[in-house]
Amino acid sequence: MARKPKAGEGMWHGLIIDPEPFMSGMEYGLYKKVDDATISPKIALTTGLNRYPATWISAALRAHGIPMTGVKREKVEAIAERLRNPQTLSDLIAKLDSDEREILTKVLSQGGVVKYQSISRTYGDETPDSYFWDSMPPQSPIGRLRERGLIFVGRMQLGSRREKMLVVPLELRNPLSTILSVDGAPTTTDKTKAKADANKSTSEQASLVYELEVSLLEVTPRVWRRFTIPDSLTLSQLSRAIQIVMGWSGSHLYEFEVAGEHYSDPDADIDAKNAIRVHLQDLSLKPGSAFEYVYDFGDDWHHRITVRKIRPIEPGETVPSILAGAQANPPEDIGGAYGYLDFLTIIADPKHPQHEEMKDWVEGNFDPTAFNLEKLQTELRTQARGGRWLKLPSKT
Repeated sequence: MARKPKAGEGMWHGLIIDPEPFMSGMEYGLYKKVDDATISPKIALTTGLNRYPATWISAALRAHGIPMTGVKREKVEAIAERLRNPQTLSDLIAKLDSDEREILTKVLSQGGVVKYQSISRTYGDETPDSYFWDSMPPQSPIGRLRERGLIFVGRMQLGSRREKMLVVPLELRNPLSTILSVDGAPTTTDKTKAKADANKSTSEQASLVYELEVSLLEVTPRVWRRFTIPDSLTLSQLSRAIQIVMGWSGSHLYEFEVAGEHYSDPDADIDAKNAIRVHLQDLSLKPGSAFEYVYDFGDDWHHRITVRKIRPIEPGETVPSILAGAQANPPEDIGGAYGYLDFLTIIADPKHPQHEEMKDWVEGNFDPTAFNLEKLQTELRTQARGGRWLKLPSKT
């Protein structure tokens, strides 16, 4: 980050006579505000990216060669999708400088979390870097890794001290360890076997298909979707599938409740089991079983998931698939079910004093009856393809 200026540097009787120390101090303060935020040792990729200022998101898009279009949540998801794809991630690591690869290797060898100082004393800190990444890309190794979303920085309470830490996003640790051959990663034989497993026909990878129906509670008319997924999904992957079919951005935390047990991602910091380690097939569900899903702990959107069928894949079937649905999903951050009711009243009345404000909020007109199955289908299968759980019809 920019150098911290000395007290009064560049000033004369309160007047700025040299703008450079002033600008440096401003950038230092902005950078410090980001770096001083509390960070979870198991921070998820989208959580970390959502904390980035707009200038950093623009820089990350450019670094990954992604078009700079859409709202922030769409930009964040585009970056995350690029990093979750094993091939693009491998290609990205191959293009890193040796210092950047060494930093990642050192952090991963210690579980993905290390003190910032233990890295900066060898490879330098971010003093050369501007806060305004979009116009002045980071030059330091740590800064360039942050720009690409490969590493995040924040503060953790370690004993009596709040230490500045470097953290690799949770879902990137295993793939990065494999790519960089970090100790504890699969051996060459293991990697060969993993690659062979990944290339198996999807009919061998998933023995059963679940037909699920998700309904948004406390909203009328009912917002619902019916879709299929393979039984091999983790609950973390199922959460993302639900978010996509409903139309949520995925920028908020979530929680499942199944038979009295709670599941969420580790960085949610709630009393729940790790959704990354639990698979759908582990839950002893059967046709007719139902469980709860909550998205966004602020707006508190409650969903009911019902298992309609558990069956073998049908000839010529592609999984996942959205089979049916109705009604548009409420806009993100609208204030929950009651806020959505107020929103519908306002958006339907052009004379309401908040009508234009609400139109700006949703970036145009909003049709509560709209349901675009094809668009959601494409997004769901893109997610499945990147996560290697897209199941295509067998070739005959």
